[in-house]
Amino acid sequence: MPDIDMLNVKSYLLRDRKGLGVWFRRLRPKVGSFFYQSAGDPLLRTQIRITKPSQQPTTIKRIGKSFCIAVSRKSYAMLDNYPNTAERRLEPRYKPCQILTDQQIPYVIWFEDALHHHGVPVVVFDLYLLVPDIDIAAECLVEAGWTVDTQGPYKIGNAEVELPQRGLLHPNSDMKTVLLPAEEWRFPLTAADAPLETSTDWPYQQLSFPTLPGFLDALLDSWLDYPDEDSNLTSHLACQVLYLYGYVQPLMEPSFSDQLKYEHRQYHFDTLAGMTMGTLPARRHQRAIRDALLPGQYQLCECSTPRDNTLLFSSKLNKPNALFRSN
Repeated sequence: MPDIDMLNVKSYLLRDRKGLGVWFRRLRPKVGSFFYQSAGDPLLRTQIRITKPSQQPTTIKRIGKSFCIAVSRKSYAMLDNYPNTAERRLEPRYKPCQILTDQQIPYVIWFEDALHHHGVPVVVFDLYLLVPDIDIAAECLVEAGWTVDTQGPYKIGNAEVELPQRGLLHPNSDMKTVLLPAEEWRFPLTAADAPLETSTDWPYQQLSFPTLPGFLDALLDSWLDYPDEDSNLTSHLACQVLYLYGYVQPLMEPSFSDQLKYEHRQYHFDTLAGMTMGTLPARRHQRAIRDALLPGQYQLCECSTPRDNTLLFSSKLNKPNALFRSN
């Protein structure tokens, strides 16, 4: 195959004789260390030591089972680490998901990873998984090499909580996997029609994510039902909902309400009408609306309160995406 010019590009594609493509991206273009990593498989990674700025990789080609990178007329081998075992092919962050799948334990990826899956540009930290039974799931991960994190306090994001969870650590990673009971977080994980979808972003691993309406329904119920009104957790949950409305285009359509639970449809209409969400007055108002919709004591409308209600409408935040896309 022809050499590929590496100057002034951040990623490139190699194809072998079978037409299989491997994307690489430049991670640290600086003197001292130069990383390349496969965008499709983070295990496919190499490091090139550079002593002078002029020694930038200029060409790359595949020879046999390795990728050869030419740097100032010198060749550096980049081993093709595509392994034969399924375990090595996994995205390391999501290895707990594969272990649970192998043990036939249902799970769904939650919080920031789910936001990212639906198009919100968030930074991910701990991996949160909803499971039917956190003790059974934790036991499976312990048998696979994880250890239970016994250091408190329990947290969801930066919010300290007393809700049940199991945090686990792997000796080869700084990331924590946090198991949460799906029922506690209002997600019907074991239902026959559970709102789940499979991600195809990783070629050797199928990951379970909530559908967009299923995710929003569960977040809204968690936000509205949490008993402590003025807490960091309610703020955290409200922020997650606001992120969805700020970045996910389908939520900008009134017709999306048809995919939500009936009791959450007025929230959707009120958000599109410009109501300031995420505040304590908004939470109380929306909870009352939801509780009235369930027994049929309220009818859906374009907006549940006049726009001159200064408690629920702010002139500075009169559009949901104004929180994130100010010019």
